[in-house]
Amino acid sequence: MESARRYQAWQIAESIRNLENERKRVDEEALKSLRQKLHHYHLRSAEFSRKGEQQSSAEKRSVNYEWLRSAREEYRELVKQKNVRANPILLISAIVVAVLSVACIVFGRSVPAILFLGAAMVLFVLRMNQLHNAAEQALHAEELNGLRKEFQFRYGQILSGLSQLEEQLLKTEADFNESRILKKQLVEDQRDLEAMKHEIRAGFSDMRLEPGDEDSWRSALVETEERMKGLARAIGEKRVQLARLGTEPPGKPVEAVEIEYDERTYQDLRKRLSDIDHELDENTRKLDSLKHLICQQTDDEITIGWPQLIQNLKNKRAQTLSMLQDLQALILGKIALMQVIESMRKTEDARIEEGLNSREIVDSLKAVTRRYDRLRLEENAILIADAHQEFAVSDLSTGAQEQTLLALRIGFASRLMKHDRLFLILDDAFQYSDWERRRHMTDAVVGLAKSGWQILYFTMDDHIRDLFDEKGMALGKDYVRMELR
Repeated sequence: MESARRYQAWQIAESIRNLENERKRVDEEALKSLRQKLHHYHLRSAEFSRKGEQQSSAEKRSVNYEWLRSAREEYRELVKQKNVRANPILLISAIVVAVLSVACIVFGRSVPAILFLGAAMVLFVLRMNQLHNAAEQALHAEELNGLRKEFQFRYGQILSGLSQLEEQLLKTEADFNESRILKKQLVEDQRDLEAMKHEIRAGFSDMRLEPGDEDSWRSALVETEERMKGLARAIGEKRVQLARLGTEPPGKPVEAVEIEYDERTYQDLRKRLSDIDHELDENTRKLDSLKHLICQQTDDEITIGWPQLIQNLKNKRAQTLSMLQDLQALILGKIALMQVIESMRKTEDARIEEGLNSREIVDSLKAVTRRYDRLRLEENAILIADAHQEFAVSDLSTGAQEQTLLALRIGFASRLMKHDRLFLILDDAFQYSDWERRRHMTDAVVGLAKSGWQILYFTMDDHIRDLFDEKGMALGKDYVRMELR
């Protein structure tokens, strides 16, 4: 009987070892990690599809964006054109003067004849120019009518004016920006999804599983998990069978015997049953401890039943997952906001760069410095250049910096105000400049005054005062010098 029990114990132990070896082929932690990755992948895929639909919709709504931009500028230019009408007075005047010239020739008055003939030619030239302008006005009217027809074709509305065109452009620009941002996000999301797919395939390969196509991942993972659960159940059942034998399995194979158990085997089984009861009590105590820990998380009373407690725990888990998803959405939103801010910063830098290279600022820079003719923005520094070299403005001498900053102030003010004029207050702005630079800067300020600017210059420097006295003579009574004592 002992030999039979040992042989059966050895058989069960061998079955357990084979089952455990098969179970070890798949790392349970890796399997759990793979499930989490697959779940996250499906969430990201759904988000990717939603963004794709949003981007496609925004792109369709902004299909006319580029046309609206060009149409707005063209409309502005067309409506600026003056309405010129061909006036027959010039033609009649030219004919009358020509007749007078002929009359003077007939009566032998050569000098008046020449004068009248010249006047007639001038009037004929002005008439031809008038006809040319009228023809151009008709062409502009035809182009404007074409814009209106194109707008009605695209939007099914009659274009009433520039404000309607700009309003439509603003709406379309918002859709265009949304489409561009979403398209950039989709490229990044696609790259992330491809990386996640690569990790998932690698996870299947590491567990010696065939990854197959994307649609079969979930079923393959479920099948593997069920197989692992089946192996665990089989191992548990085998261990129970081995425990019931009440003996340790031999370390090496034993010969098969055909002997049945007797009462002694039954007694051994009863003893093992007693041990199991003890383990059951221990497990019950552990379950009570676990229940206490769960109640602390769910805020339930310890007397609550297990089914309700488990349901409450599921609800708690769902609430926690919801909070996690909200946090994730908040993070993604902030990332998107940072991307928009970065895009706006680049746009602002481009506008500053455009302003630095505008005609007003370049002309002012040339007029004031008599050397430098270009500016550009590099990160947080402004660079200035002449025909041969480029410098940071901060590296220039104090006098050269004053020249540059004065030119920038004048240029930006001129660019901002267009044809309007302002006043400029300078408090010894030239005192650190050498005498040659002072003369150039004085010429620039006096030039502004000639164009209609009001200049107030305060100085304690006699040389600068004398320069303004010298240059201010060209302004006549518009130049006033006052001494404060």
